[in-house]
Amino acid sequence: MGFIAAGYRTQDFKTVYSDRENWVICRRAKIRRSPDSDAKNLRKRHKGAIKAVTIEDLPSELIQRIFVFCGNHELYEVSKFFYRCLKPTSFLLHRFILENFCQDLNLELARTDDTGTRLPVFYGLNGKVFENLTYVSFLNGNPRLVQDVGHIGHCDELNTLQEERLALFNEGGLAAVAGRHKELPKQDYPSIFYSEVEFFFQNDIQLQKPIYNQFILELSAHYEVKQPYYLMETLVHWFFHVNRGQYNVNHLFHALILITHISSSALSKSFDNNGPLIELINNLYLTPGGPELNALLLVDDYTDEEALHRRRIRVLNKFIKKFYKIEGTRATLLSHDILWEALVNVKDKHVIKLIMDYGGQPSFNVIW
Repeated sequence: MGFIAAGYRTQDFKTVYSDRENWVICRRAKIRRSPDSDAKNLRKRHKGAIKAVTIEDLPSELIQRIFVFCGNHELYEVSKFFYRCLKPTSFLLHRFILENFCQDLNLELARTDDTGTRLPVFYGLNGKVFENLTYVSFLNGNPRLVQDVGHIGHCDELNTLQEERLALFNEGGLAAVAGRHKELPKQDYPSIFYSEVEFFFQNDIQLQKPIYNQFILELSAHYEVKQPYYLMETLVHWFFHVNRGQYNVNHLFHALILITHISSSALSKSFDNNGPLIELINNLYLTPGGPELNALLLVDDYTDEEALHRRRIRVLNKFIKKFYKIEGTRATLLSHDILWEALVNVKDKHVIKLIMDYGGQPSFNVIW
């Protein structure tokens, strides 16, 4: 004799309840069915059958359309469901930028002129697109999208320009509109290009005639670098401390050349600031040596100290010769106290000799 249910022996269980019709045998125990159990089960089945439809039941294509038209680029942070549906694919980013950052500035103009010729579309791009690294990276990989942009500015500026174009068109036609647009001054490159300087390294330098970053060159029609020396110092520091071997010293020189092409100053002739040179000297000689530094400078044997030393001198010599071309200005810049204070910290007689060969002379203010 055993126990079939808690507190009841098998024999007692059979004698107390003699009505076998009201019992259902469930595996080991006999459980009495409640009179209203069928009604409860029915209500549960009915409740599951009329479950309300939520937004997570919608197809991902519809969620993406909502994302594009609502204009809220932070929607993917709401939940894991939105995060899965709104992965930044090329198609989704393209549609979002076209819908939320582009507008036709000729929209209010008559679609045809007096001769019946259809007016071209003149796109304006909202500059806020450059505040998001994801959008900038997408445009960097698709520079053709910037080719069709006629003007870049903030929303209010685009609306004002659209009204101005309408007034000029009504007065003098399309020629007056085009002439006025050429008079608009260029603005400084967005701040993201001063912080994310890797874009300037993305050049194809393997060809005999290098191909520079097309996205940055396309933007040069609307922007110019107004703080070139600050950008160069940031770029040199990034190269030695953030770069993980993807770019070498040749990429560094081409990145600097690219900045000279898109700068508001006439840097292609000669630099008039020794800040980039000081930054280069500090990073060449004060950065700890090792395999990483040798790889940046294209030195094969990192144990050969003499080869590393010769390579440093060659890089400095090339830098001065290429970017400080005007002799009069060069001698003055190479004689500044701040440069010689950096040379004192370096304590390398070969570097000092190189600077003096190019006309640099220390003043009495420099303590050796």
